[in-house]
Amino acid sequence: MAQSSRSTSGGGSVSRWAGQHRSGFQQRKQHETAAGWLLAAFLLSAVVPLQAMAAEERHPPALAEPSAAALERAAAHARANPITTKTWKWLTKATNAARGHRRWGHVLDAGTGPSSMSWLCTQPTESVVAVTAARAMSTKLKAELKAPCKPVESPANTSANGQQPTYDGRSRKAGHHPNTLLVGTWFAREEGKQPLTEHPVYTAQKFDTVLADYLLGALEHFAAFTEQKMMDVLVSSIKDDGLLLLCGRKPYPYPGPQGYRSLKYSTARKIVLSAERVRDAAMLLSHQREYREFPAWWVREALRQRGVEIIDQESFAGRVDLEYVTTQLGWARREARKVDSASLSAGLLRHIKELQAAADADARLNRNGGVNIGGSYCIVARKPVNSTSTTNMRP
Repeated sequence: MAQSSRSTSGGGSVSRWAGQHRSGFQQRKQHETAAGWLLAAFLLSAVVPLQAMAAEERHPPALAEPSAAALERAAAHARANPITTKTWKWLTKATNAARGHRRWGHVLDAGTGPSSMSWLCTQPTESVVAVTAARAMSTKLKAELKAPCKPVESPANTSANGQQPTYDGRSRKAGHHPNTLLVGTWFAREEGKQPLTEHPVYTAQKFDTVLADYLLGALEHFAAFTEQKMMDVLVSSIKDDGLLLLCGRKPYPYPGPQGYRSLKYSTARKIVLSAERVRDAAMLLSHQREYREFPAWWVREALRQRGVEIIDQESFAGRVDLEYVTTQLGWARREARKVDSASLSAGLLRHIKELQAAADADARLNRNGGVNIGGSYCIVARKPVNSTSTTNMRP
C-alpha cells in the first residue's frame, strides 16, 4: 500500500511538473507567435509602400479630371467650331479610347496651324504650347483664332506675360491665358535666337499629349536632315504613359518621265502632280529646300526604334479640288519670282499660268469635291513607363 501511495504521490508530482512545463511552453509559444505577428506586421508595413511605389512607377496615376475651366473652354469652342473633318473625328475617338477617358492634360502642338490648334481647343486641355517655324503661320493663327483658343506668343526667355515660366510653362496668375505660341526652329540658331529645344516654356515641363500634325513634311524646308532628331524630341517631350499623336501626308508618286506618261491618271490628277512639282522646282531654283513627306511605315519604324507602343493607326483617302490646286500654284508663283535668272523665272511663271488655265477648265476639279489622289495617315502611340530609350533625355 505504501509503495502504491508513493507511486500515486510521485505520479501527482510528475503530473504537476508536466502541466507546469506545458503551461510554460504554451506561454513561450504564444509570445513567439505574438512576436512573429509583430515582425510580420512590421515587414508588411515596410514592403507594402515599396510595392505601391513600384506599382505606381509601372502604372502612374491617371490624369486628373479636366478642370471646370478646361471643360468650359472646350465646350464653347466646339459649339462655335464643330469638328467636321474625318481625320480630326477619328483622332478624337482614338485618343480618348487609348486613355479610356476624355483627359488631355497639358499639350504640345509641335507643328501648329489654325486647323490643329482649333481642333485641340475642342478638347478639354489644361494648356497648349503651340510651335511653328513660319512667321506667316503665326500671323494666320492670330488672325483666324479667337481667345481663349488663340495662343499668346512668348518671347525667347520669358513666358507669355513677361514672367519666368513655372513648371508647366505658364504663370499661375488667376485668369492667365491658357495657350502659348513659340515661333522659331527646333534646332538651328538663327540671328542669335535660341533653338526651341532651349526655350524655357518648352524645357520647363513634359507633356501629357503631344501632337505632330504634318510636322515631318516641313522639316526638309525648315531644318533639313533633322528628322531623326525631331523624333527624339517628340518622344522625349512626352511624360511616361503619355500619348503621341502623329499625322502626315502620304507622299505623291514619283514615277519618272516614262512612268508619268504612262501613268493611269486622269488629266485632273496629272494637273495636281504638276502643280506640286512646279512649286518644288521654284523653291529649289530660288535656293530653298522643298517640303518632303514621309510615309507611315517610316514613322512606325522610327517609333518602334524608340520603344514607343503604337496603339492605333488609320489611313485616309486624299481629295483635291480646284481651290487646293490654285493655292499651290499661287505659292509656286511667289517662289518663281524669287529665282535669280530672269528667263528661268519667266519660264516658270508661264508654265504656272498654263497649269492654272488647265485646272480652271478641268471639270473634275470643279465638281463633287474634286478628285481622289494621295491621302494621309494618323498614328496614336504611347510612351511606356520607365522607358529605357535614350530619348528620355532632352536634346
